[in-house]
Amino acid sequence: MKIALVIGDAQGNAIRPKLLSIRSNLEIECYTAVDSLIEASMKRGFFFDRIIIMSTMITERCQSALYSYWINNSNSTDIVLLCRRGTDDFIARSFMQLFRSNKVVSALVSSTTMQLLDDCVSKPITDLQTRY
Repeated sequence: MKIALVIGDAQGNAIRPKLLSIRSNLEIECYTAVDSLIEASMKRGFFFDRIIIMSTMITERCQSALYSYWINNSNSTDIVLLCRRGTDDFIARSFMQLFRSNKVVSALVSSTTMQLLDDCVSKPITDLQTRY
């Protein structure tokens, strides 16, 4: 499974080896911004099975760019947006209003743990929608 993590440099470099130790069937690439993910994917013609994004990496502009990339190039890709419960509720709603797909979920969480990230990588989107 090909996974893209858009969670920042330091976090991505710390989380990537831990996820690989839990799940051996993963190819994980880390990005510092949505724009760099889109640019790298388009340049290499490499599309992901799932993209996991922290809400701190989302702006209105990059949300629109991600939607265009997804709808035009890889709408079979699952997208998980991790949002802080109580703080990022508006971002989560806005994201889901734009994407309106059962391939996309905004997960409202209290904290980001390894168990949560493992769930985001391994669980079906419908399970994530129900749980988070």
